[in-house]
Amino acid sequence: MTMSKFLLSSSHPELAAQAYGWDPSNVATNTHKKLDWLCPSGHVYSASVASRTSKQSGCPFCSNQKTLPGFNDIATTHPE
Repeated sequence: MTMSKFLLSSSHPELAAQAYGWDPSNVATNTHKKLDWLCPSGHVYSASVASRTSKQSGCPFCSNQKTLPGFNDIATTHPE
């Protein structure tokens, strides 16, 4: 097998496009190092490459796993 098969940019180009401030050409899909990602809604968050590829995790703000003031906090979602 070639090394490129294990690189995020080759195996998961849709995720590689969400890399924020790092080169997905030089990162293996099974690394557990946390890196920054930019979701399609514009949120920046940290997650390991392994969790993004094997567990298919995504933006914790869009999935309401974490609170982001002005987006999914109680004052924004239920101002009354």
